[in-house]
This record gives sequence, structure tokens and C-alpha cells, in this order.
Amino acid sequence: EAHLVNFDTYVFTDGVRTLLAEMGLRPGLPTELADLSTSTPGSKELAGCLPAVALGDQMQGGLGNLLVVFLAGDATGRALSLHWQGGGWNDSYWFLAFRK
Repeated sequence: EAHLVNFDTYVFTDGVRTLLAEMGLRPGLPTELADLSTSTPGSKELAGCLPAVALGDQMQGGLGNLLVVFLAGDATGRALSLHWQGGGWNDSYWFLAFRK
């Protein structure tokens, strides 16, 4: 079962991973984030938890920066995009997670 977790504070990526682990959760994968979006079209509940980030995988950009997939939008439309993982995340971000 997918969980969308918000920490209601500014937190760095390593801190998100640590906090999720302490909750018995693992970060979601980009494919899981895409599946969540396509399996709940028009969901106002999901729209209230955007932007949502999948920290379970990352890729290296052309400039050597690390990128993660995130989902943005609302109940009328959503899009997956890449986010530079250089700093932290403010309280508007939600993190996809699953029980370990």
C-alpha cells in the first residue's frame, strides 16, 4: 500500500530517508509514483499531496547533479518531472513510501 508522507518542515534528502526508515517505510520508486498517478485519475485526495517525490531511485544529470522523479499537478492533470536533488525539501513536498 502506498503512503504519502509529509514532514511539515524543511528536511534534507538523507533526513527523509532516515525518517522513513524509522517509520518502517522505504522510499517509493519512480515507476510506483507513475502507477499511483495513473491508477487514481482525477483523485482530489492525491491532488492534495502534490508535489510528491520518489526518492527510491535517482539518476545523474549531464552536469553531474543528482535528479529524482516527482509528480506535480492537480485533480485535472498531472505530470512527472525531474527535480534537482541538491538541497532539501520544504514543507510542501510529500514523499511516496511503502512498508518494508
